[in-house]
Amino acid sequence: KVTALKALPSPGWGMDVKGKKHYESYDIKTEVSQGNFAIPANGLMFFEDQVWVNGTVKGRATIGSGRFPVNQNTYTSIVIPNSIVYSTKDGSDALGLMAQKDVLLPRYSPSSMEIDAALIAQNGSAQRFYYSGNILIGLSIYGSVVSNGVWTWSWVSSGGAVVSGYKNTNTSYDVNLTYGPPPAFPVGTEYKVISWDEIKNP
Repeated sequence: KVTALKALPSPGWGMDVKGKKHYESYDIKTEVSQGNFAIPANGLMFFEDQVWVNGTVKGRATIGSGRFPVNQNTYTSIVIPNSIVYSTKDGSDALGLMAQKDVLLPRYSPSSMEIDAALIAQNGSAQRFYYSGNILIGLSIYGSVVSNGVWTWSWVSSGGAVVSGYKNTNTSYDVNLTYGPPPAFPVGTEYKVISWDEIKNP
C-alpha cells in the first residue's frame, strides 16, 4: 500500500506510484465515430498508440498497445475509463489487455466499476494515480492482473484510511483463464498452485 503522499497543485494533476506528477486534460472539442468493426478472426488487435477500452465483451480478443522501436520514453499505456463487462462468465468471453507501459484508471473513472479482463502492465504498473481528495466507492476485477511495478487502485494514509481511489476493491481470478486464456495471451507451460488459504466466514 502507498502511504507517503505529497500535495498536488490542482485536480488536473495526478501522481503515479513512483511519485511522478502527471497533468491530465479532458477538454474535448469534437468527437467523431470511426464506425464499428468486427473482432478479427484471430482475435488479435494491436495499436501503436495509447488505447482506451471499455464496454461489453462478446467473444474472445486480446488488445495490445506498444510503440516501436522500443524506447522507454515513448512506451504506450492502456486506459480503462469505464467498466468492461463480459456478456457471460462461462468462459466463452475473454479479453486480454497488454500494455507496453501502464494499465490505468483515469481520474474520472466511475465511482463503482467492474473490469472483466486479464491485464498486463509490461514495463509499468496497473494503477490509478493519486488524485487529491478523489475517493470512490468500489472496484471489482474478474480476471487477472500482472504488473511489473507496484499495483494499486487505492492510496491510503499512514493510519490506513483511503485518501484517494477506491475504498473497496475485490479481485477474483477467472478460473476460465487457466485453460482458456485470451488469444495469444502469454501463459506458462503448466498450471500449478503456488499457495492455498482457507478463509472462514466470521
